[in-house]
Amino acid sequence: MKQTKSFFTLIELLVVIAIIAILAAMLLPALAKARDTARTSNCVNNFKTIGTAQAIYSQDNLDWIVPSFYGWSSGDTMFWNLLSGIKNDGKRAGVNSGVTYYGWGGIPNSTRGTFACPGESMPFGFGGGGQYAYLHVAVNNYLTAARPNQGTFSDWRTGASVTHSYMYRKTSAITQASQALLCGDNKTVDGWSAYSVAFFAFRHGGEDPRAALSSSSLINPPGARGKANLLYMDGHVGGKKFDQLYRQDKSPDNNAAMMVGINLDRGTTN
Repeated sequence: MKQTKSFFTLIELLVVIAIIAILAAMLLPALAKARDTARTSNCVNNFKTIGTAQAIYSQDNLDWIVPSFYGWSSGDTMFWNLLSGIKNDGKRAGVNSGVTYYGWGGIPNSTRGTFACPGESMPFGFGGGGQYAYLHVAVNNYLTAARPNQGTFSDWRTGASVTHSYMYRKTSAITQASQALLCGDNKTVDGWSAYSVAFFAFRHGGEDPRAALSSSSLINPPGARGKANLLYMDGHVGGKKFDQLYRQDKSPDNNAAMMVGINLDRGTTN
């Protein structure tokens, strides 16, 4: 008996292709969401590592909170140097508290480790031109201090212009560890200290509509769909949208959320 060969007709082939296209269209958003979830999870783990390193630093340094930077004498005394024991050229210089850091300023393959966010595609470099000059992490300047002197700003509780200390602080300045913000996702390509919630990048689970910004040209992103991962002094990490932080803010310069859980008049001396 003669057997006949079976072939796909053109219509059948087109139907198969259409089914594959439909399945791909259904799966791609799920795959993208899974990838973003994985990146967010890795970012959260990095922040938790920073929180542990900060706790170790305080234990080893008479309860002082790691400062944003400790003078300019060597250029290697920023908070990431103090926590990692690594200089900005990638060479070891001190005690490591558990974080990883590989240098800055265009050092090959430096965009990795604890201070690199898996959800941020822009690499470390020299700043500008699509590069972060420092890190994907920004510390709360009201808590960590960018310099050991005084600064005047608007008090969100009263609206009055007051002078508070920007001096390095001890853990005794913390009144609510679960509310005191240590650091978060960085949006500024030329800085690492956050003076308001606008300095944070709201990149997880959605989009931050702003392009890469310098610290002198920051704008608020109301309605941003993404969240910023934020590390608090009790070690927990929370993801918050800009509007969640902004509603908490009562001050013109948007700094209220940066000062919650902190007594700005305490913990600045031995």
